[in-house]
This record gives sequence, C-alpha cells and structure tokens, in this order.
Amino acid sequence: MISSLKKHRFPFDSIHEANTGSRQGPLSSTSNAPDHQQISIQLSQIASNNPHVKLVRESDCWLISLHMQAAIEPDAFASVHTLIVEQWQPEAKARCVVDLHEVSYLGSILLGLLINIRTRVRSTGGTVVLCGLPTRLLHVVRTASLDRLFDLYPTRTEAMKSF
Repeated sequence: MISSLKKHRFPFDSIHEANTGSRQGPLSSTSNAPDHQQISIQLSQIASNNPHVKLVRESDCWLISLHMQAAIEPDAFASVHTLIVEQWQPEAKARCVVDLHEVSYLGSILLGLLINIRTRVRSTGGTVVLCGLPTRLLHVVRTASLDRLFDLYPTRTEAMKSF
C-alpha cells in the first residue's frame, strides 16, 4: 500500500503549481473566450471513467459533483485530484458549485481537495460555494472552519442561484 501511495500526487503536492500557474494542464485555455461547451465535453469524457466525480458546465457556472464513500482507494482519489487540480482550468471570474450530497466521509484528503478547488478558482477572481452537505458532515465543515471560506447552501439549485 505504501509503495502505491508514492506514485500518486495528492492534494498538497500541487498547491505551489496551482497557486503559481507554473503547470498548464491539457484543458487550459489561453484565449480570452474559451469554448466552455467543448471544455465541458472533454472533462466529461475524462470523468466518465471515474465514478467519484462529475465536472460539467451548467448554465453560467461549473458544477463539481463528488461521489465518495468512507473508503476511497488512493488510486481513485488520485484520479479525482488529477482531473480537478491538474486538468481543469477555470476561466477568469469562474463560478463553481461543489455538490457534496453524495459524500459520506469528509477527511483531511477531501478537505484538502476543497481548499485546492477554492485556491484554483479564486486565482481567477472567481467564487466557489458548497452545497448538499449531509447534516453530520456540516459539523465537520464548521469544526474545520470551512464555513468561513465557503458559502454553504442546502441544495444545488440554491447554490447556483446565489451567483
């Protein structure tokens, strides 16, 4: 198990790259008007093999739906992290909703992923909100003081209307 952990990048491995923009993923856009529909299709194709994440463009914002249970394998989490932190390049002033209604465990790795998503989006001048937190996970979010970093909404619809 330890040897398999060494070959994967985890959330905190890419903080410097995400903050400095020194690493460009294959889905980055250098034009002023990125084709959001095409990017969404590319991301959907990449994510289609990953049952733990859905990343799509919906209306005028990005929607990241996480589907994670208590025991997620390191390989599975590494692929989620790669998709979101290394390949997804949000546009300027991106709006992002992270839907957590299918998350049953919120440990340090997932908390780190949420922080990385926030860092990535805020570096564009954008906003990230969380929605769908089960009641017991809401306590974890508040204990970790993430309610100071993210606006929280009970449903996806309310979160998307917040923009």
